[in-house]
Amino acid sequence: MMGFALEQLAGYIPDAVLRDKVRRAMKDPISPVGRRESNPGRDTQCELYVAAICKRAGLSPQFAEPDIICRLGDTRYGLAVKRLQSVDRFQERFRKCCDQIDKSGLPGYAVMDLSLAANPENIPVTIPVEDRRFDTFVAGWCHKEFGSRFQWMKEAMRGREVRGVIVLTHFIQYKEGPKSWGLRSFTWLLDLSPDNMRRTREFKAFSAEFEKGLPTGPSTPL
Repeated sequence: MMGFALEQLAGYIPDAVLRDKVRRAMKDPISPVGRRESNPGRDTQCELYVAAICKRAGLSPQFAEPDIICRLGDTRYGLAVKRLQSVDRFQERFRKCCDQIDKSGLPGYAVMDLSLAANPENIPVTIPVEDRRFDTFVAGWCHKEFGSRFQWMKEAMRGREVRGVIVLTHFIQYKEGPKSWGLRSFTWLLDLSPDNMRRTREFKAFSAEFEKGLPTGPSTPL
């Protein structure tokens, strides 16, 4: 993830800003397990990763409130990035995203990294990447967690400028071949205004561009 971020952002983000972000990203322990209340290093790493996706997609990201501002055509969007350490805190973290986006005065997206919430012990996945059972399991888990909260999210963002949710999850997974382990990433995009034609058009346009920046291939719609 850091390699991808540096590849995309070096020479684009001002050196002093990027150096500060990288220093912060290196401050956490190697394992995320056992330090659940605060992981500022991994929070920063997640912001770098999302900014790198936006840069690769041609969305011109900058680090600014809410966390990242990017541009599609003449419209600027604010991305509020949060890592969830437990699904029990989902509502609290989503509300913070909404508050940050409102404060920025821009339309925007809540970016939620569920890696630790989905796999709290950070256990490597031994099902090979080539075996699609794991993909089905992860997609089912996300459908369950977000399907049960969809109506609540629609109500929570009513009157706000939040356009949708971008869901990220990452797992260490077994791969066949000489490099036997690697990072397996999933991305989903969720439209929170399916009954509003204008906002849905905005969401589809933004999603189509954002997906172009993914280092892991096309996303899966929730």
